[in-house]
Amino acid sequence: MLVPRTKQPLSNPICSNPYLLLIIIRINRVHVIKR
Repeated sequence: MLVPRTKQPLSNPICSNPYLLLIIIRINRVHVIKR
């Protein structure tokens, strides 16, 4: 699952920043709860 940054730095920002996944998951949970 790990992709070198030199190959696709823009295509896979989540690989380089796993924190983005946590933020996205939290936002998704908030939207689901509000619904």
